[in-house]
Amino acid sequence: MNARHEETFDVIPGLQGDEYYVGSFEYFSDLSEQWFGAGMGYKLNDYWSVGISAFVSYRWHLYRYLVNATAYPTDNFTVTTEGDSLPFYITSKNIYYNIQHEDFNLILKPSVAYQKGDWNWDSL
Repeated sequence: MNARHEETFDVIPGLQGDEYYVGSFEYFSDLSEQWFGAGMGYKLNDYWSVGISAFVSYRWHLYRYLVNATAYPTDNFTVTTEGDSLPFYITSKNIYYNIQHEDFNLILKPSVAYQKGDWNWDSL
């Protein structure tokens, strides 16, 4: 997602006249997450069972955020204050974040189950 705005107005009140303002904004986010899992169980007797599940996950995230604001003079790139001519100027402010994150996870989950007739209980 991005946006841009341009306008002529008095951005810098301490200087005489209007300035040409250019502002831009950019936001980008890309996320990818993958999971793989497996499980197994073992029946101990007619009533009790035990099991274990294992999951491996991988996550990758790229995040970018950019803000830029710039002001230019509008009168032939020369600033005049009280009869004095000052050289061309640009006023600018930038904010930029670029973050990339990766991680791997291993998740182990033991379980226990009990079953007798129509009644059952498990730890899932």
